[in-house]
Amino acid sequence: MSGDFVVEVGDASPTVMQKNEYVRFIRGAQERVMWLHDYDEIYKIQGLYEAIFVDLFKGISHQVVPDALVDCMTSSQLDLGQERVLDFGAGVGLAGERLTQLGVGQLLAIDVTHQGRLATLRDRPHVYAQYLVEDMAHPSETAVEVLRAFAPTALICVSSLNVIPVDAWTTVYDAIPVGGLVAFNVLSGALATRPEQAFLNGSNALVRHLMQADLLEVCEQKAYRHRLNSAGQPVMYTAVVGRKRRPLSLDEARRFSCPSW
Repeated sequence: MSGDFVVEVGDASPTVMQKNEYVRFIRGAQERVMWLHDYDEIYKIQGLYEAIFVDLFKGISHQVVPDALVDCMTSSQLDLGQERVLDFGAGVGLAGERLTQLGVGQLLAIDVTHQGRLATLRDRPHVYAQYLVEDMAHPSETAVEVLRAFAPTALICVSSLNVIPVDAWTTVYDAIPVGGLVAFNVLSGALATRPEQAFLNGSNALVRHLMQADLLEVCEQKAYRHRLNSAGQPVMYTAVVGRKRRPLSLDEARRFSCPSW
């Protein structure tokens, strides 16, 4: 329960797929069924995202990935207060808030949804220097200028890679200088020795390429329980922090098709 509403698991069947999960939202006499990944609708209700993903499903990625990034910054003897981090797929700003709490200096948020920006301005107005709503697969001149002026030293992407087109990922990856840190998380199956077919395209496959083709020197790699699924079973992710070793070209990235969600 959070505030004046309750959220419950919609389908506790152990066979329900992650992309098909839903919850029941109850406020007084009102009851709605909400798809777990209908973020625009979830973001409109203050506290609902946290009630679903943190309280109900015990999600911890918004802490694990920022913590791993800061650990690598600290071990590299970087001045946290001088770091400028691009938070890509920022959502409601939970990861950004964590980075701020850990002492990171400046943050720029980018997401494709206006509702994420509105929710962040409503709930965490002081986390980001700026919050851009932009399709980074086809960035506007304004977005390119803002990104260039911000001059990020590091990139973080929490729980969004499976829905990010490879063109968009390439744009933000190449906004980071060679030697800069890149932090993200992926379903652990994407990094298996022999991944399932579902992980052989899209940005999950591109991440494998980054790690195997010497684009990214891995500083930290950690498997952990991202959250529980609707049946109460663990959903395992891997957090990765690496140092960018060389740029990624669009032609190279486009060898991988777009994700299916």
